[in-house]
Amino acid sequence: MTYTRLRAYQEWELAAGHAENTRTDRFELLMRAEHDIGELTRATEPKITRWLANPGWSTSTRATYWGHLHSYLVWCLKTGMIDKDPMINLPRPKVPKRAPRPAPADSYARIMDQAEDLWRISATLARYAGLRASEIARLKRSDVDETTIRVKGKGGRVDTLPAHPAIWALVRDLPDGHLVVGPRGVAYSPAGISHAFGTRVRAMGLPRPLGLHMLRHAYATTLLRGKEHGGAGANLRVTQELMRHASPATTAVYTQVTDEERRRAVLDLAA
Repeated sequence: MTYTRLRAYQEWELAAGHAENTRTDRFELLMRAEHDIGELTRATEPKITRWLANPGWSTSTRATYWGHLHSYLVWCLKTGMIDKDPMINLPRPKVPKRAPRPAPADSYARIMDQAEDLWRISATLARYAGLRASEIARLKRSDVDETTIRVKGKGGRVDTLPAHPAIWALVRDLPDGHLVVGPRGVAYSPAGISHAFGTRVRAMGLPRPLGLHMLRHAYATTLLRGKEHGGAGANLRVTQELMRHASPATTAVYTQVTDEERRRAVLDLAA
């Protein structure tokens, strides 16, 4: 009954025009929540609160999960499956603005030297194309050629990005299908690939936390950093396009100023 109800909700989302990525991620999350909490149409506020209070989750993760649960339960309320919204008194977690956390260059170098091919590909797609974990999980060999990468991103949009030679060198000889698959040959879910990558790099002894998103951060900060400081010297607008941000204000967060850049600026002042 639970599975049938969740599928009906998926159909409603499709009819409402929600993006495929959103529908897939939400379905996976709701199945997980039903496993942990029990049937969601019978879930109480204390049970949902306890689940969202998982100490292992970041505020951003809680906010995302809150949104998925809330959307589903509002649908259940409107369709008469429940009498009241058990989350009505549970506010959405407020996500603080955070500075980017780019992965250190030596961490990427160790992954490329010591990790298996699937994690070398994942790390390179994040580091040299700025792909999100969900985008890496869905990317197929047919989406990449020597010059371009076709990416299905947020909101169902499809973008064509330049392919760095480092990416092409890793994937050109791979067979058709998903570029990153698990031990049994099955593609990872977006959450699954993030977890598996984190587990692998911790096993390598790399400092915590180190995730695919930090390699994406390194991509953005390196694009914006001046060539004299080892970056690409790209302007904000170009970086916004490559990162696929809706607003340049989001991209501007990555305009980090290093200690060396500060020192050079002061030394360059006219006497």
